[in-house]
Amino acid sequence: MKHEFLSQRAEKIQPCSIGADGFCCKNCMMGPCRLIGPVEKGICGASKELVLARNLMRTAAAGAAAHVGHALHVLNYQKKSMPKDVVKHYASPKLQALWKKLGIYPGDPFEELSESLHQTVFGVDSDWKHVLIDCLKLGIIDGCYGLYLATELEDKQLGTPKPNKGWMDLGVISKDKTNIVVHGHEAILPSKIAKHRGDANLVGVCCTGAELLAYYGIPLAANTAFSEQVLATGAIEAMVVDVQCIMPSIADIAGCYHTKLITTHDIARMPGALHMPFNKENADAQAKKIVKLANDNKKHRQSVAIPSTKTEIWGGWTHESMPIAKLKNQLKTGELKGVVAFIGCPNPRIDIDAWAKLAEKLAKSNYLVLTTGCIGYELGKRGLLVERDKIYHLGSCINNARVAEIFKRLASGEIADENFLVSCPAPISEKVLAIGLFFLAIGTSLHVGFSPVAKNGKVAGYLNETLGKVFGSKVFVESDPEKFWKETKGKWKV
Repeated sequence: MKHEFLSQRAEKIQPCSIGADGFCCKNCMMGPCRLIGPVEKGICGASKELVLARNLMRTAAAGAAAHVGHALHVLNYQKKSMPKDVVKHYASPKLQALWKKLGIYPGDPFEELSESLHQTVFGVDSDWKHVLIDCLKLGIIDGCYGLYLATELEDKQLGTPKPNKGWMDLGVISKDKTNIVVHGHEAILPSKIAKHRGDANLVGVCCTGAELLAYYGIPLAANTAFSEQVLATGAIEAMVVDVQCIMPSIADIAGCYHTKLITTHDIARMPGALHMPFNKENADAQAKKIVKLANDNKKHRQSVAIPSTKTEIWGGWTHESMPIAKLKNQLKTGELKGVVAFIGCPNPRIDIDAWAKLAEKLAKSNYLVLTTGCIGYELGKRGLLVERDKIYHLGSCINNARVAEIFKRLASGEIADENFLVSCPAPISEKVLAIGLFFLAIGTSLHVGFSPVAKNGKVAGYLNETLGKVFGSKVFVESDPEKFWKETKGKWKV
């Protein structure tokens, strides 16, 4: 069967240039207003800067809600409530004092997320500078109540990962065994499937796959941008999905094959899928049912086309297993020139190969390189995660908490004083903005492949001026890795 995959659709469908620049406002029923050409303000009087700041806040709120929701789902499974004021456990006293002084130290995360949407409603906050700085509060929520908390909870539930050798790419799919795919972001039920899989071949996709690779060395078949090709092999008996980054096209492609598509969360249903929610009492039973369903479905498999390509990788790194003392000393002596973490997505509109080459160049040029999430898969399948001590794969997108923790432990003083960078060259998800804001708020500079902020000189100027003076961080926007390297020369400190 022929399928039109994500990369092909990306060529056909061009992004809206007005929305991409952040100049479309649809926050009331008098619009949408397109602030282009001579139009400097919307019908309500909102300036381009205000529209852009509001759009950024709404995007950051959605991204933070996803990671806080991840932590909440684990807490619900464990029958626990959201803890109070976790910020004090993850941020230095100096950062806490700074955030309080600026009025961005968050209270209850759910109340703050609600208020951020309220803040951007028609007729509320019209001070674009205030809205822009308040976006950092959402980043702090994402980092502390999302990334850090979810990572800590899953480590306690599943055990802290240890470095292990594994495999990735479509070649990990079996021609002979039952194939079960887990896809999404939450590892608890997939860990149960791993426990009860018997002779079935379990492989991961996206961040669930990155977590199973880290925890158990289970093969990683694809990232979210390549997830459709997994089904198109015709060899998948069951695909189990939870939340985030699961494209609606998955249901269409699964329907063309014998694959059983199984959803597990009430907020993430898919048409035609079998819905199998779980809790602490029935998780093992549900996992066993899924394995049986997949095994029983193998007899319906027809022709398969599985590429032979697979690449050896090392994963499962944390601050506990990396040689932190040695690396810290190398930074002090200048043997290591800096640290860069490649995070985020594989947007098909961005040349991932070029950025992978930059990651390789940095690793060979005495920079410590870290990676997480879907971009980590891209580096891995290009053979960049084979050596144990060159580029460290730290897990899924919530495991960007591991990046922050490593930055904290490598810094001689404050993170802002070090040549640290987080790079997201090919963002897709709203979560990327929330993650980036968190790193900016702790003093790490941020690179993104593209951003509407860059289209507005006032917003870009104010943001970088404030970040530089207050946090010691900066935003770099560049889609060309060669230009980025030439312009920064590997120096990201303000």
